[in-house]
Amino acid sequence: MAGVPPDYFSENGQLWGNPLYDWAAMEKDGYGWWLSRLGHALTTYDAVRIDHFRAFASYWAVDAQAKTAKVGQWLPGPGMKLFDKVFEVYPNAPIIAEDLGVFGEDVVQLLADTGFPGMKVVQFGFDPNGDSSHMPHNAEKNSINYVGTTTTTPCWAGCGRPVKQSAALPWTMRALPATTGATAATKAPPAARS
Repeated sequence: MAGVPPDYFSENGQLWGNPLYDWAAMEKDGYGWWLSRLGHALTTYDAVRIDHFRAFASYWAVDAQAKTAKVGQWLPGPGMKLFDKVFEVYPNAPIIAEDLGVFGEDVVQLLADTGFPGMKVVQFGFDPNGDSSHMPHNAEKNSINYVGTTTTTPCWAGCGRPVKQSAALPWTMRALPATTGATAATKAPPAARS
């Protein structure tokens, strides 16, 4: 069944309980189910985000009887075979790849080969111990930047550890008119890269 191995979100991994795709059968029919699903989404929305994009390069497979996702194996996904079909049927489709998490060169290469923009999550960038790739001034040109995700707290600037709050403060406060009585941040965020 599908899941992810242990990571910073869960020491047991995430066991999702849903079956894995039969990629060999899907390839035989030209990925018809995926093309139909994407086609419908593309007629409904301005852009389509593919969650768990990393699984198209390789995915974590866990035994159906497992109680946790600690034990499993990485198996190859369909890679460009699927996306070549997508481009054939839907050239220039506005697709965003959710490429968050820990992954290897296979995912980096698939993202580059598709040309899809990846994701950056500003909330992940507020680490006072480093200059994260998720900070707005470090965003890559071919990326979509989000404030948070479904697995993060929506009050990213007002919740969490004080150290994270202090790292976020320069990005959340701007010079305010004197009439408001509010205190403005003393330093501005770095200039955005061009």
